[in-house]
Amino acid sequence: MFLWSCDIGLLATSKILNMTSQQTLVDHAQFCRDICSWYLVGHPGACTIGGPVHIVQIDESGIGKRKYNRGRVVKER
Repeated sequence: MFLWSCDIGLLATSKILNMTSQQTLVDHAQFCRDICSWYLVGHPGACTIGGPVHIVQIDESGIGKRKYNRGRVVKER
């Protein structure tokens, strides 16, 4: 749990803990994300962005992919 909270990747975590099962690490990381999301959904004021003296700027990005840079331009996601 500590390594997940420090944003250590799964590959580094498997080396530190000497684990060979990647699926176990993936399941554990998903479990930690689920717990955090359940808490934030249940406590909407727990995580606020900005505030009275902070200005938050939000930009939009369009991402699309063309195979081999040919053909039609796909819709942005």
